[in-house]
Amino acid sequence: MRKIGALLLFGVSLLVLTTPSFARAAEDENPVTAQEVEALVRQARRGNAHAQYKLAKAYETGSGTRQSYSEAVRWYKAAAHQGLARAQFSLGLIFEEGRPEVKRDVAYALSWYEEAARNGLTAALEHIRRMTTSH
Repeated sequence: MRKIGALLLFGVSLLVLTTPSFARAAEDENPVTAQEVEALVRQARRGNAHAQYKLAKAYETGSGTRQSYSEAVRWYKAAAHQGLARAQFSLGLIFEEGRPEVKRDVAYALSWYEEAARNGLTAALEHIRRMTTSH
C-alpha cells in the first residue's frame, strides 16, 4: 500500500509540476449577505462554477444563510465537476474529516485531493502525502 501511495504521489507531483501554471484569483471569502446568497443561487443554477463555489462556502460557514453541510457538498460538487480545484479541495476536507450531515469517507476525500492536484492546486499534494504515508 505504501508503494502504491508513493507512486501515486510521485505521479500527481509530476503532473502538477509539468502542468502550466495558471493565474488563480483569490476567491473572496468574506461573509456574504442574504441578498448576495440569493444572487449566488441564481448564478449557481445557471452553471457558474465560481458562484457555485461561493454558495457552497456560504452554506458551509452559515454566512448569509443557514448552515447546511449537505447543501455545501451539493454546490462544491457542482463546481468541482467543472474542474474548479478549490471546490475539489474543499470536498476533500469535508469528506476527510466528516461533518454533520456528511459521513466521513477517507477514500473519497483522497480522490478529490487527487483531482485538485491534477488541476494545479499544489496544497492538495500535502494532504495526499499525509494520507498515503500515514497508513
